[in-house]
Parts: sequence; structure tokens; C-alpha cells
Amino acid sequence: MNLPKSISNLYWSFKDRKLIEDVYRDSDCHFIYLPRDTKKIFIDVYIKAGALLEDERQAGIGHVLEHYISALVHKELPDDVKFGAKINDDYIVFYLESEADTTLVHAFNTLFEVLTRPDFSQKEVFDYEKRSIMSELGEEKNDIERRLERLVERTRYVDEPNGRSFVDHLPKMKELSLENIATYHKKILTKEHITIFVSAVKSHPSVLSAVTDKLDILNVSKGVPDFPRPTYSDFSIVIDEDPNLSGSYLVMTFPSLNRTASLKDEVILDLLIEIMKDPEHKGARQEMREQGIYDITVVQHEGAHNGYLAMRSYVSNDQIVAWIQIVASLMRILKESGPSQSLFERIKGEWIGDMTTHWRTNSGRFALLSDRILNQGNVPGYKKEIEEIAASATVNDVREMAKKIFEREKVNLILFGENTGLSREEIAKAMVF
Repeated sequence: MNLPKSISNLYWSFKDRKLIEDVYRDSDCHFIYLPRDTKKIFIDVYIKAGALLEDERQAGIGHVLEHYISALVHKELPDDVKFGAKINDDYIVFYLESEADTTLVHAFNTLFEVLTRPDFSQKEVFDYEKRSIMSELGEEKNDIERRLERLVERTRYVDEPNGRSFVDHLPKMKELSLENIATYHKKILTKEHITIFVSAVKSHPSVLSAVTDKLDILNVSKGVPDFPRPTYSDFSIVIDEDPNLSGSYLVMTFPSLNRTASLKDEVILDLLIEIMKDPEHKGARQEMREQGIYDITVVQHEGAHNGYLAMRSYVSNDQIVAWIQIVASLMRILKESGPSQSLFERIKGEWIGDMTTHWRTNSGRFALLSDRILNQGNVPGYKKEIEEIAASATVNDVREMAKKIFEREKVNLILFGENTGLSREEIAKAMVF
């Protein structure tokens, strides 16, 4: 496939700069213009086969496949190409970067060849990578932060064995064979599940042509695998003791938005989160300080199908009930009256400024556009649309979003640390929404 002589019709205005939308909408290749000058060219290959999309009987298989493919590719790449891979809830991702077009094209061809036709006879490589992953997972059991993340995952899903932590994959991972990996690879490698991004400060026709040509000749199944979807839990209280801690982590989580939520809902939720973080809001943080609680964090995680919104603190045993009551009170106020108009206007102005700054960075531009394309398949007018939504947002919009999210039957509370002596009944009684 030949690239058009001019792609000027694919630009849209961004102040005095231009942004390329898509090179070919039907080829799964997207070009993202980077606003900051850099000599590097980036290729990111996303495969829709993340950790939460695995079969329960083979939890961890995507992690092993990612390591195996990476090991085969590393053997073939020159030193002046940076290569990496990762797996998250939704995708296995491979990424390349180089300053030279010809070098990057060679590296991409190598990656694509290994990715589409891997040699599944390398048992020594397979055994080494599996041992490496299992060693990482063993270390994770002693990592407080990772254990806490795992508990959060457990509140988000019912009977769902697969989480980003991967700790519970160990028993099943031991049983995985090369044959299992080969079968899984054949299942996930469909054209519909591959999305590729090329990112740079200017067009690189040879790189774009190499990517689109490979996608055009990709001879894989047109069928789309039917992956299981996680089921979200309702109200729950999770207590996990660790005698090595002298206090307890408290995390109150709520199911957030679906990743295909409207752009307006995404913007309003962001504004709600910034209001929750602000120390001026209705004195909630002052109340916590009066109780001696200074460690207060608001977390937003965009996970598969739904994310979660959480408030988290590290407290002593005698602060637990007060923390729960204060957080529940904050949620109640946000649902009933929302923030003050002056606080809302200040937060909104700061948010628009921060978003614009983020948009002008290479990493921010890529994150915003790639996420939009992966989840909704379109980006026209993206930044302008966001600004217009934020500018027209009202206190009532935030209040309605709070009503949607802060429902008692959806809340999950995690208490992780030393023995508190508190029962689930005592904890639930303090959670008045």
C-alpha cells in the first residue's frame, strides 16, 4: 500500500501547530503528532489480550507469552533500538524506539515476524522466562504496596482470579507448557485485536509504509475470541491482618466509569476527583487532621471495563472509625449539595490549565489520544471538545456524578494491617452514606 503524496488533509488545528489524526482509519495504524521536539520515532503495538481477559484455568498465560516473545525478539535486535514489553488489564504491549528510520523499520519487521510466526520450540527460553516470572511473583508476596493493590482487585471482582498483581497465578503458571502458549497465541492474534501507533514530531513515510504494509498482509483469523468478562462485587468489607504493621491501611473504593463512558462523564469525574483532593472542601481534611490523620490520598484507576475511585489512608487503630465516618460524610455532602461555587470555579480553571499543559507534552499527548482510540476508536476535535465540556460544567454536574458513584451498596472497604479487634458489623455501622 502506498502512502498518499500529501497527508495535509489529515491535520487539524492546535493553536499554531498541527496534529495528524489517522494515516489510515481502516488499517489499525495511527500516527500521533508529538509537540515536543525529539529525534526519536516510536512504534507501539497493542494486542487485545490483557490479564483480565484470560481464561480462569490459565491465569498468567498472557504474562508468559509476553516474556517469551520479548526474549525471541531481543536476540534479533541491534543495540541502538530500544525495545520493551508489558501486560496490563487489557493489552499486551510491545514498543520500539529509534532515531533512524531504516533501523526502526528493520526492528519492526523483526518484531512483527516473531510476533506473527514465533518459534515455539525454544523450551530453554520458555523455562527460563517462566522461572523469571515466578521469581518476581514470589517477591511480590512480601511487598506491602502490591499486596494492598491485590486486595483492591479482590474487592473489584467476584470470583475473578486474574489481577494486575498476578500473585495468584503461581499455581496455574507452573503447569503451563509451550503447547499451551502456542494455542493461546493462535487464539489472540487476530487482526481485529491489533492496534499500532507510530509517534514522532513529523511524518516518516518509510516507517508508516512498513507498518501499514505488514498489517495489509497479516494472514490471521478474522474471528474475534470470546473472552470472559469480570463481574463487579457489591458492598463488601475485606479485613486482612499483617502483624508486621503497626497500623492499618484503610481504602474505600467505588466502581468508577466504564472505559467507553462519554467524554463528558470522564471530564466531570476528573473534576469531582480534584475537588475530593482539595484541602478546602467542606473541612473534611481539617476534620481528619484534628483526628491526627495526615496521610490522605485520592486514587483513580482506569481498569478493564470499569475502573475504581478510592480514598486511602494509613491510620492507627483508634482512628479507624473516625476515618470511615469522615469519608462517608464527605461523600454525603458531595451528593447532597456539591462543592461551593467558588471552589468549583477554581478547581475547574486549574484543571483546564493542567490538561492543556499535559496535552502539550509528548507522553501526555500519546496517553490521551491512544487511550481514546483504543477505547472508542475516534479522536476528532478531542482537545477542543474537552475544553468546551469543562468550561460549561456546573456544580450540579458534579453533584449528579457523585450520586452516580457514591452509593453504599457499591462501596468496598479494605482494612489491611495489625489486628484491630473491630468486627465487620462495627465497621459497617460507621459507613453512613
